Amino acid sequence: QFRGLLVKLSENLNAVENPKEFENVLELLKAQNVIGKLSALARADVTTISDPPLLHATLSCLSSIAFFGGALELLPVTPALVGMLTSSDASTQMYAAAALQNITSYAEQMDLDMPDVADLQGNLVELADDDDPAVAGPAAAALENLARGRRVQAGELPPSSALQGASAATFSAEKSWWKVLDRAAGKEPASEAGSGSGDCSEGEDSETDEEERARAKEEDAATWLQKV
Repeated sequence: QFRGLLVKLSENLNAVENPKEFENVLELLKAQNVIGKLSALARADVTTISDPPLLHATLSCLSSIAFFGGALELLPVTPALVGMLTSSDASTQMYAAAALQNITSYAEQMDLDMPDVADLQGNLVELADDDDPAVAGPAAAALENLARGRRVQAGELPPSSALQGASAATFSAEKSWWKVLDRAAGKEPASEAGSGSGDCSEGEDSETDEEERARAKEEDAATWLQKV
């Protein structure tokens, strides 16, 4: 039953696409202590989680939380996520990579001298030299995010103009990080993937409809949050 609730929660979080709703959903997650519960589950020894759908749903939720702007709250989880990059399960690798990419995309807003960040960078440097591209690629991308954050803080680069969701540099042409994963897994038709959330050609009525749908999705997510 818990697995089913968590899977449904991940689906509802993935469905929240309106940036205007990100902060509201994030505050709701904090109020229900869902972030703490998910973080504790993710920090458990991966080898003790014998239920892949449960693990994948957990990682999906964490990726959404980071995408909504909760990256700072997830820094303590990064050692576990780094460990999952070397998992023999491709889906676990993919979700852990997405979470790390989303978290580090907020590097310019972090205290990059704090121990959690230093440990994360050290682990990523080691994995960036891995022979497996599925491990080295995400590690290198996360390192690039950290490096850019340092340059922004040093005044060498301008701040991100609209840091609404994570992975801005890598997934800038996509509506959401989960769309990238779904299409990579063959779950999303190409016609859907090509429709951008910023298309204003449908007019103000469409924007109103979109806001109403976003509110409905948020309410649905809230219902499931209360059950977890």
